[in-house]
Amino acid sequence: MLDHLFFNGRIQSMDHEETLYEAIGIKDDKLAFLGTNQEAERLEALRRIDLNGKLVLPGFVDTHLHILEYAVSKITAPFFDCTSAEQVVARGREYAEKQGPYRGWLLGWGWNQNSFTGEKSFITKALLDQVSTELPVVYTRVCGHIAVANSVALENIMKMEEAKKLSAYIDPETGVLQESAAFLHKLLLEPLTEEAVTALMTMGQAELNKEGITSIHSTDFMGMPDGQWRQVVHAFKKMDRENALTVRVYEQCLFNSIEEFQAFLSEGYTTGVGSPYFRVGPLKLFTDGSLGARTALLELPYSDDPKTCGIQSFETEALREFVKLADQNRMQIAVHAIGDGAIALTAGLLSEVIEARREAGEALNPLRHGIIHAQLTTPELLGKMKRADLVAYIQPIFVPTDMGSVEARIGRERMEKVYAWKSMRDMGIRTAGGSDAPVESFSILGNIYAAVERADLSGVPEGGWLPEEKLSVMEAVRLFTSDAAYPSFDEDRLGTLAVGKLADLVVLDRNLFDLKSREILEAKVAMTMVGGRVVYKM
Repeated sequence: MLDHLFFNGRIQSMDHEETLYEAIGIKDDKLAFLGTNQEAERLEALRRIDLNGKLVLPGFVDTHLHILEYAVSKITAPFFDCTSAEQVVARGREYAEKQGPYRGWLLGWGWNQNSFTGEKSFITKALLDQVSTELPVVYTRVCGHIAVANSVALENIMKMEEAKKLSAYIDPETGVLQESAAFLHKLLLEPLTEEAVTALMTMGQAELNKEGITSIHSTDFMGMPDGQWRQVVHAFKKMDRENALTVRVYEQCLFNSIEEFQAFLSEGYTTGVGSPYFRVGPLKLFTDGSLGARTALLELPYSDDPKTCGIQSFETEALREFVKLADQNRMQIAVHAIGDGAIALTAGLLSEVIEARREAGEALNPLRHGIIHAQLTTPELLGKMKRADLVAYIQPIFVPTDMGSVEARIGRERMEKVYAWKSMRDMGIRTAGGSDAPVESFSILGNIYAAVERADLSGVPEGGWLPEEKLSVMEAVRLFTSDAAYPSFDEDRLGTLAVGKLADLVVLDRNLFDLKSREILEAKVAMTMVGGRVVYKM
């Protein structure tokens, strides 16, 4: 007897043959039947659901986001729609009065000077002093790689031993904190309890399920004091034991020091440790910042600011030490790299350990190391990524936001293979889709639209930006289903609909494969199921 039997649908398996079915049956947490309506009529089931022609896909997977940061962004001041520094200040004051501090600080997220209609300059310490001169205030840029502190916050930060080591990234006059320094205030927040993690995750996963997301690769240790990653791990484990997780978490593990990473390993954690709902994923590393903040590391200076090539987040030997230690402990590695300089550095470091394993007789890239973002590539860099079989964790949703500024940043002569998702796939580079939320929305349908149309939400530019890099709808859906299962070693459990695989699926109210252009954005998630449980229903 099946628990659920769905019939009269368009069930796209996303397997290599693109097999279509009309009916799908679920028993416990697994798929137990796929077939025709006629075959389904002969089966017994506790619940029979008429899909009325709706589309069923494997549950969506977001292979790079920050779910706890996303939840925090929902309870602190949001600046994503602000069009001036003055509006940021006004919004900040409003939230300070209504919401008060979060863990002792007034925090906000999402300002973007490129969206300001007037002067396109960073907000400053002097502006944030207008929000409060008594409480510490830190507002983080949309990319997460720049933050600005008011006088009180900066005074507290400058007393830290860590601030002395990162003084090159701190401007005392403006209060601007770059890269690693942008996370320093998090070390001063009131401690994050396991209960707080649970509350944040509960909020975040409900929003994920509404978007049809059933699995995430999430970076949740960012900027925490040494040891506080344990609160995150323990909270997720507790939620798992209590069957409270409605999304599968593959944790991308970021550490402030090699010593803390060693402590993590010494407690028995490495890639794959965990349960079907919470597992340790890769070591997460940074090699550079963001394009919007001009901290992405370029091989040559920025065209619109020749004084800088961006920032290398860690010294090369420190990165190499992390990479070697992870590889020795058979821990996967996923490295944030946006600029061509950072991608070259990352590909080189990862290739060192990959080639060593190959010489020892192992398969090419057996731990599935990869590069997160990989935006400013070149034909040469794509070749290096292919030769090392590196995974590219890409974010199509970045295109509508970034397309208006990329050429100004790097110049027309460096535009040949940027945001080159189609080129990557045609070359056989393994690609998996993500959102980097809260930097961008984790709407999978929005991501699919961006990959297919390469345009903003109003359809501009007509024909798309760098249209040769457009994906088909099938290719774009694969980024978040069948291809997204590979980085987490889940291709035998998730990503396609097949008997014996986990019953993670999403039902859409219309057939994406029949839609054109902005029609994709009008589709809605009708239902999300994780492990045979309905976790969202429209």
